[in-house]
Formats: sequence, structure tokens, C-alpha cells
Amino acid sequence: IYLPCVLQTKKRYVGFMYETQDQIQPVYDAKGIETVRRDACSAVSKILERSIKVLFSTHDLSRVKQYVTRQLHKLLEGKVSIIDLIFAKEYRGSAGYKPGACIPSLEIA
Repeated sequence: IYLPCVLQTKKRYVGFMYETQDQIQPVYDAKGIETVRRDACSAVSKILERSIKVLFSTHDLSRVKQYVTRQLHKLLEGKVSIIDLIFAKEYRGSAGYKPGACIPSLEIA
């Protein structure tokens, strides 16, 4: 049982999972969303996962907003590890992408 949960599309969801009726602490489970995907920097995954956990545990959007605002201030002040801002993905050359595609590695190249 997932409670609470967010169902984005067919293979993209996140929620607190309970496997037995007597389970007290839920397990965070995410599939297909940015917290588990590898095509973004780890800062995105960490901030999104923590935001979801704050929302699910408190049910308070203002707390989520406070958390995200704090993280953005840390980012702007340079208090975030540079390693969390690096993303690695194979670059296939400009011919390997559709014309007009918005691909970060293509934009940088």
C-alpha cells in the first residue's frame, strides 16, 4: 500500500510504501521520477526527494516552500558542493540529436 503517493504517469510514481499491516515506518519508494533518474545533477535528486518527504510527512506546502527556498539560498551563496551540480551523460555529437532538441549536453557543446 502506498500512502501518501503521487502517480504522475504509468511508470512514474512516488510514495511511502507499507508492505505489512503492522509496519509502523513506511519505506520511501520512487520509480521513474527525477529522484531516481541519472540524467540530472544530484542536487536535483536530493532536493526533490527531501521535498517529497517533507510534504508526505507534514502535509504542509509552506514547509516544502521553506525547505526549497533554503536550498536555493545555499545554492546562490555557493554553500553547495560543486560535485552536487555536475551531471554526466554521454554526448553523441550534434548529429546524434533531433534538430531543435533541448538537451543540456548539446546546449553546452
